Amino acid sequence: KCCPSEELESESIEFKCYSNVRALHNSKDLAQEISAIANANGGIIIIGVKDSSDVPSGIWTAQMQGIPPIDELETQERIQGKLQPRIPITVANILFESINYVVVRIPHRSDTLVSTSSGKTCIREGRSSRPMAPSEIETAVKSLTSYDWSAEPVEVDPIKSLDSTALTCPRC
Repeated sequence: KCCPSEELESESIEFKCYSNVRALHNSKDLAQEISAIANANGGIIIIGVKDSSDVPSGIWTAQMQGIPPIDELETQERIQGKLQPRIPITVANILFESINYVVVRIPHRSDTLVSTSSGKTCIREGRSSRPMAPSEIETAVKSLTSYDWSAEPVEVDPIKSLDSTALTCPRC
């Protein structure tokens, strides 16, 4: 309540504001934020907090907009439908000082990158998110715990690398 909401955002905390459930369900930027946070270290998105550019100067309490209560399961399913792969996010209504907010909890995935269903794979940099460049996607994939290093191409001359004893027929 005492400062711009952006100052409280971090790599793992994001604030969003949608005027109603329909705007929340139709949002494309929410899936991108979830992709970025999941590809970082996981975190939360709190829905119902306005950006400071949308409130009168210095009246920080005006940022606390809230959102009408939502059907948590329906919203969770709609958001998951905008992600590839579907990840186990949780969505919950939270009442704070008589105002409803929605909290989306996003797990960190170390076995896969999370993209939007439209194909954007995003990254979180401090307080903001952006689509990853192809080289960043390659680096991120190689850092996954389940990345199969044996599938990496190896540049070898196949003739020079053959072992002549392995080619000898034991019956000849």
